[in-house]
Amino acid sequence: MMRQVLLICALGLLICAAQAEPPVINTQPVDEFVFEGETAEFNVDAINPTTGDTTDLTYQWKKVVDGTDDPNLSTTDTLTISDVNTITDPGYYYCIVGIVGLDDANSVTTDYAKLVAKDLVAHYTFDKADFVDGQYLDKSGYGRHATVNQAPTTFDVGANGDLEGAVSLFDYPTAWAAAGTWDPAAFSNEATISTWVRLDENAAAVDSSLTQKRTGGGWNDARWDFIVQGARTLWFNLNPNLGISDFSCETAQWKHLCLTISADNVAKVYEDGVLFRSYSGWQLGAQVDAEIYLGARGGGSAPVQGAIDDYRFYNYALTADEIAGLYIGQVGGYLCVSKPALDFNDDCIVNLGDLEVFAASWLESGLVADGN
Repeated sequence: MMRQVLLICALGLLICAAQAEPPVINTQPVDEFVFEGETAEFNVDAINPTTGDTTDLTYQWKKVVDGTDDPNLSTTDTLTISDVNTITDPGYYYCIVGIVGLDDANSVTTDYAKLVAKDLVAHYTFDKADFVDGQYLDKSGYGRHATVNQAPTTFDVGANGDLEGAVSLFDYPTAWAAAGTWDPAAFSNEATISTWVRLDENAAAVDSSLTQKRTGGGWNDARWDFIVQGARTLWFNLNPNLGISDFSCETAQWKHLCLTISADNVAKVYEDGVLFRSYSGWQLGAQVDAEIYLGARGGGSAPVQGAIDDYRFYNYALTADEIAGLYIGQVGGYLCVSKPALDFNDDCIVNLGDLEVFAASWLESGLVADGN
């Protein structure tokens, strides 16, 4: 009799185990973009289908290393990474969710979510002081120095007034440089390219390639090709190509031109720190391993018909305020990035001055009343 009872119990357990359902994930962890020193947090929302809540759920967060022996991290529904380090913390993270008493076959794994440490990944000042041993030094700290094709003999006045703070490719068309095959968007799928250019007053009506990442193939394959065209309009070889025919890049004055590409395929073009236009459905091209060129295309074609200064590459899409900060950082002053609705005197701030303008028209009326 005892054996029969044990057998029945054992069969019941087997039947229960066979009928057990794995956890159900309601909300997957999402990608995190944070600055160095900030905190990143990944969350998973799951339920036990038997109880309809989180009863007996287990969690094991991991970071992808090789997909087989990934290190264990948090054992709660939240993974918190404090004081993010730009070198050691970026990567993909996931969570294995199980139920107490059930084997691994009844666990579920979340989607991968990536941690991106937002960063300046290359910075070329084009100052004479930062030109060493035939290279335009990368001041970002990543050591992505750009090798010049032929060194300029002299340097030009920069956007910030530095007497030797820029390179004129109009005077030295062979002073373009190759910066390597690294890719600012390789992991993040986002990028910002910030450039300064001053077209010479005698510039020819030909294309000026500010920077390019391309090796042959179709123009849509170029990771990017950032061009001021001969007609002083802008053209970007992306995927697809993006031309801005109503833009005008004046000669003999410094112009801050900036392009951002976000992970949701939105391209934004900024002129002198202010958004010029936004475009949906654009992304960087396929050639992630192509060489990066500064001041011309590969082989030295389409050199800039003027001077270049302060090129910066970021691994994320900068905000409008951050881009305005880049512009102000070179020329000083301030920018009105977005005008407040009640700014009546056009100084980009709502204060007593606007109240005075408003009060001056107080009780003025344009109504026409029925005289009968």
